[in-house]
Amino acid sequence: MESKNIKWYNYTWNLFEEKLDYSHNEFLLKNHEKAVYFRMIRRLMSKKNCLLSLFIASFMILVPIANAETYPGGRNSAVFYAYYDSSVASYGYTAQYDAARSNWAGLSSKVAVNKSGSITSGTDKYYVGLTANVGYLGQHIPYNSSGIQTNNNSSWGYSTVAIYHNTMTNPPPPYSPLSYSEVVSNATHEIGHSLSLDHTSQSSSAISVMKQGIQAIGPQSYDINSLRSKWGN
Repeated sequence: MESKNIKWYNYTWNLFEEKLDYSHNEFLLKNHEKAVYFRMIRRLMSKKNCLLSLFIASFMILVPIANAETYPGGRNSAVFYAYYDSSVASYGYTAQYDAARSNWAGLSSKVAVNKSGSITSGTDKYYVGLTANVGYLGQHIPYNSSGIQTNNNSSWGYSTVAIYHNTMTNPPPPYSPLSYSEVVSNATHEIGHSLSLDHTSQSSSAISVMKQGIQAIGPQSYDINSLRSKWGN
């Protein structure tokens, strides 16, 4: 690197040198000016390197690592209970909801969705129902501590999770009725919302149970990282 710098100094100096006369006095002046010139260039190069280092450091600080897709709001704790409405058993989805809850178990010491036989303050409620919206396979709705529906940017006290029997058994073409694994994946997705996980962008290359659509997967590494970024390890 040093030899290239010297060649560059000499090249630029030669351009400067053409303007000087070669008399003895001017030769001395030229050597003095050449020394001053080199010092100036080295000083500039030193400043250049310093500025470059600062630029690289700033770039490293300002360019963000891909953010996890989580809700700004949510409940105060991710350790809570879920109550199964009678519709879950009547439609025959108890095992699927159990498997979906278990999919989130053990991924973070700060996360546990336990099953409850009764409703108390802060208990989530799981349903199976019907919907007129053919594009809906399920839905998550948060509520504040007063029981008023709220949004994902706010603090909530509990939430309801529903999966829709009619759209899972008779989805729009070209889809076939959902398999057991796909129903579990659908319920896992909706429970993920109750843990403050947002939809993973469809344009993302990440494999994620929080992507919209029909899948047959549980939480993937992307989902686990999102979960831990929200609640901790």
